[in-house]
Amino acid sequence: EKDLRDIDNQQDKVTKSTQEASKELEDMGNRGKKSMNTLSNAIKAISFLAILNQMKEVGKEIIRVTAEFQKMEAVLTTALGSNSAAQIAMAQIKQFASETPFQVDQITGAFVKLANQGFVPNVTQLRQLGDLAASTGKDFDQLAEAIIDAQTGEFERLKEFGIRASKQGDQVTFAFKGV
Repeated sequence: EKDLRDIDNQQDKVTKSTQEASKELEDMGNRGKKSMNTLSNAIKAISFLAILNQMKEVGKEIIRVTAEFQKMEAVLTTALGSNSAAQIAMAQIKQFASETPFQVDQITGAFVKLANQGFVPNVTQLRQLGDLAASTGKDFDQLAEAIIDAQTGEFERLKEFGIRASKQGDQVTFAFKGV
């Protein structure tokens, strides 16, 4: 009987100890949930701030790009002599840039250089010039510079594009790929 009572007492102690441990685990779980909720709220706040920062950066980039396009259009207006001609040229340049490996600012710069020298390329000519530059791995601007040099009788830079020039008297012949 005494042994049974001792076993009962020990069982009561184990039960009590188990209940205390269970309560402690439950309390730890509740504290963990509170910590997770706090952490989750902090992550949400940080994410929101990061999104706001990204939106701010996108806004700045939009303003920068808009200003750059306005500047390019102003330069085109000066080079072409009218705002309407500049708007048409800008639309053509944007379209051309969307279909080629060249950037709008690079094409615009080359276009302005050519226009200031009296050569205002149309869309077909832009495409041909772009194809030539791309086929040689050169920038559009480098080709524009070579064309400007050629207008003054300096043909050396055309060689970079596979164009050979020969002069006989006042006649100049250009050859590209044997043609």
